Amino acid sequence: MPDLELIEHLSELRREFDGSFARRPAPGREAPDELLTITVGAERYAVRLGAIFGLFLDRPVTALPGGLPGLLGVAGFRSSIVAVHDLATWLGGTAQQPHWLMLTANRPVIALAFDAVLGRLQVPRSAVAPSRLLAGGRGRYISETVHTGAGPCPVIDIAAVHASVVHQVGQFRPAGSGTGTEPAGE
Repeated sequence: MPDLELIEHLSELRREFDGSFARRPAPGREAPDELLTITVGAERYAVRLGAIFGLFLDRPVTALPGGLPGLLGVAGFRSSIVAVHDLATWLGGTAQQPHWLMLTANRPVIALAFDAVLGRLQVPRSAVAPSRLLAGGRGRYISETVHTGAGPCPVIDIAAVHASVVHQVGQFRPAGSGTGTEPAGE
């Protein structure tokens, strides 16, 4: 039986998320940045709400055979089957228990698995600054840092992760599949 507190918390997050699109900033004030704080492994991150299409908790994922790093399998969303990739793989970490899936706003839609949703942030644009992480490793996918009451939080560039996943899938050749350049009949 689901935990009633969790259901209540998720309902509140959904109401806040939906309501954020209806509110307009006061005249003369800049529109705030809308972010979602999450955990990937033991690390806390933020993602821009505009970069994601949806959030899903404990969606069944069907594993697929093959050796594509970070591919957890596929999941069904309404009338679509979507590839599910482990976000921790792209950030250089290890997922603990990726219970959550976020659908990317980019096409083709993919799902990124992560561990937990912490909450929604609405911050002034001045609270978000370019990241000082190095370009290698996870820094490649961290474009900014948001400054919160709990300290600085790296912002994941979901579009950059999406582009890397799509590129990796396009380059992937399963073992024994050849290069695709062999003459027919051989």
